[in-house]
Amino acid sequence: MAQTKHKRQTKHRGNAAGVIEARGRTGRRSATADHKQSSARQARPQRGTRPPSWKTASVRSGIMGFVLLVFLYLVDRNKPGVHLLDLVLMCAVAVAFYIPAGYYWDRYLYQRNLKRQRGRGAQGRGK
Repeated sequence: MAQTKHKRQTKHRGNAAGVIEARGRTGRRSATADHKQSSARQARPQRGTRPPSWKTASVRSGIMGFVLLVFLYLVDRNKPGVHLLDLVLMCAVAVAFYIPAGYYWDRYLYQRNLKRQRGRGAQGRGK
């Protein structure tokens, strides 16, 4: 059988009580749901709004160092002459590099975000 020119966009369906809902956008969010979502978005702090700290950089680099250790161990475990102590030393050097790099990267993002917020406040375009 040939298909009609226009397919119906939404189904004409009844709910559990047997009441048939009107066709159209029956699944659309209400205005109150949109308002709740936007207020939740405003309540959550944006990335880069917290000032950088050496503690957060240390924790992040420690986690990444452990992930690197596990990865290197899994990759190199079948090779002769690779010792766990060597892998731990390599990861310790990586962590020593990650700590200041992570701190200064966070500091850069924080300062950039502060400049952006000041610019919005001065222009009166607060989002």
